[in-house]
Amino acid sequence: MSGGQKRRADIARALIHQPKILFLDEPTTGLDPQTRKNVWNTIQELQKDSGMTVFLTTHYMEEADEADFVIVIDDGLIAAKGTPTELKDRYSYDTLRVKAKDEKQMEDLLSKEKIAFFRKNELFVFNLTSTLDAIDLVNRLPGMIESFQVLNGTMDDAFIGITGKEIRE
Repeated sequence: MSGGQKRRADIARALIHQPKILFLDEPTTGLDPQTRKNVWNTIQELQKDSGMTVFLTTHYMEEADEADFVIVIDDGLIAAKGTPTELKDRYSYDTLRVKAKDEKQMEDLLSKEKIAFFRKNELFVFNLTSTLDAIDLVNRLPGMIESFQVLNGTMDDAFIGITGKEIRE
């Protein structure tokens, strides 16, 4: 059996007797995206039908984002805890990404108005204190925007904000 097949068999074996509490230690490591999604759909269905409690350890923050409650442990200590929304609100930030019609004109206006930004390829990126700040910022750039998008902070961003580390030393 492949590693992914073994992992699926392990998870099926753990679920077969429908426990009231299920402990999962990085259950989807090594699984392809389709299988990961299938595993989580099955677990969530069992949770809903039986009221099963799931304790999960994971390095996949998008999995943690689906949890009811998250505890971030850093160097063996609890660094933060709360719902995914609370953690993202507290430790990450939303961004506005703008593609300008004329990059030089946009850069000149932003410098003149003292609006903080950074460049990511051809995009101008603005860190937002609140998602709604994007509305004011877009309105301050009349006729200069070709396109824009507002991106919400992620659990990856929150994890980095909590631990202050992108890569372990």
